[in-house]
Amino acid sequence: MQSLPQNDIDLQRLAVIHFPGFGSRSLKKIRETFGDIGCAWSASTKKLSYIGLSEKKQASFQLWKKTFDLQKAIYRLASNQIAPLFLHDLDYPPLLGQISDPPEVLFIRGNLSAAPAIALIGSRKHTLYGKSVVERLVQDLGAQGLTIVSGLALGIDGLAHRAALQSKANTIAVLGSGVDAESIYPREHTHLAADIVEAGGVLMSEFPPGTRTRKEYFPMRNRIIAGLSLATVVIEARKKSGSLITARLALDSNREVLAVPGSIWSRSSEGCHHLIESGARPCVSAQSVLDAIALDHPTLAAEARAALPLGPLERRILDLLSAPMHIDDLTRTEQMSPAEAATALSLLELKGYVSQTGGQHWVSCSGLRSAPA
Repeated sequence: MQSLPQNDIDLQRLAVIHFPGFGSRSLKKIRETFGDIGCAWSASTKKLSYIGLSEKKQASFQLWKKTFDLQKAIYRLASNQIAPLFLHDLDYPPLLGQISDPPEVLFIRGNLSAAPAIALIGSRKHTLYGKSVVERLVQDLGAQGLTIVSGLALGIDGLAHRAALQSKANTIAVLGSGVDAESIYPREHTHLAADIVEAGGVLMSEFPPGTRTRKEYFPMRNRIIAGLSLATVVIEARKKSGSLITARLALDSNREVLAVPGSIWSRSSEGCHHLIESGARPCVSAQSVLDAIALDHPTLAAEARAALPLGPLERRILDLLSAPMHIDDLTRTEQMSPAEAATALSLLELKGYVSQTGGQHWVSCSGLRSAPA
């Protein structure tokens, strides 16, 4: 987990983030104007006017500063084992940082992994068909070392997180509320949220602890779900489903969107069919997702290499794969579990360093001996 803020600028950033009058647009404007959101803490009224704040909001901010208890905010973070991750921090998710309006801060509860992620989203009112699809996709995608991202909502979201826990896959739940136990929404998923953290997953939000959800927070949450993920898969959605907003946000960020087809008579699949008619890829298996994220696509491979530098284990595996090797031989040589080997190989494949030749035999791709040191 990230450490709590220690230096003055991080403390100022944390304080500014807590002011309820600053939304994501205001914070972005502050950063673009002053260079850092923390600068707003000591900015004069005149300087605050540069970012377009009304006199009323300026006065409100100055009054709020006199009553805001920073130590109490830090204690709340510590007592809930929550850490802020600022946009300029090295551990900030690189894919999320590429969207047009990345959150200035993420409040993280749990251990954030650098593994590539896929978003699975859909209707709050799912069918047995939708449940079966989720469970199979999560099992197969998790086996490839991919993290499952969703929004902790009732329905498909909750099923995706539960399936990830059952499959021992990593999962990230993005909330439209605070990530502290008292703020979790929906309340029916407070135990699920705790299970995610206990299993090594993550609860994530741009809203400080203590923030109760509001209707307008869900689209803000959805952009994070889409921004974290290489691809977004929609599983059962009606024509006016909020999942379609997330799909549009994913497209706006140049990410892949897939939709699971259903019965032509099922209203639960109307939104998915609309997405497919509009150009989204049909998702009929986990392989559809793997094909969509284009593991051999040069641009995506370059992005993955930049976002996920080679680790010591990956380098050792690359040295071993100068000739085809079966995954069982690899696990014996490196003395690791099959799951660890599958995860490492999936990451190397995502980065374009290795390929599978069939029968669980793997080999390094041409030119990999010049991998960056």
